[in-house]
Amino acid sequence: MIEQQNQTFIYRIDRDNKITYVSKSWDIFARENGTPELCEENVKGQPLLDFFSGMEVKHLYRLIFEKSRNTKQSMEFPFRCDSPKLRRYMFMKILYVDEDAIEFETRILREVPRPEIELLDIDAKRGTEFIVMCAWCKCVKTNGVWLEVEQAVNKMRLFDQPVLPRISHGMCKKCELRLKNKL
Repeated sequence: MIEQQNQTFIYRIDRDNKITYVSKSWDIFARENGTPELCEENVKGQPLLDFFSGMEVKHLYRLIFEKSRNTKQSMEFPFRCDSPKLRRYMFMKILYVDEDAIEFETRILREVPRPEIELLDIDAKRGTEFIVMCAWCKCVKTNGVWLEVEQAVNKMRLFDQPVLPRISHGMCKKCELRLKNKL
């Protein structure tokens, strides 16, 4: 396990949910993880929700934005942002700044190395099939059951496939209950 310190990434949205600011640490993180398209010069002025997949996830974020603006209270929750070789446990704090801004502060709590999971490789060859992954805990829905990504890859025999499925994001019941309790 690798403990992380001072790994905080910040971005802000305006009243139209468009990205207005991205911290330098976010840009560094995006480049280190092979996603330079998520750096400030590419995302500033774009709707934040354009960077999420899955209607359920987008709907929940709209509810989070609404609650933040209506109550002017902060909201916090854990989530995962895994890479092919790391389980990355993170924490997000959503802060109401003013009527024109909501700020998202995310930080890495810890990273746990694991054998590479090709399914999470953004450059992996993809077919037309989709799987659903929880946007918060990274479990994969497999025959109606949510499994850790390593278990799902084995159960669905994805290592035998010539191409991997695309990933759409949804929410498992456990994460849904935890987040809806905060709304």
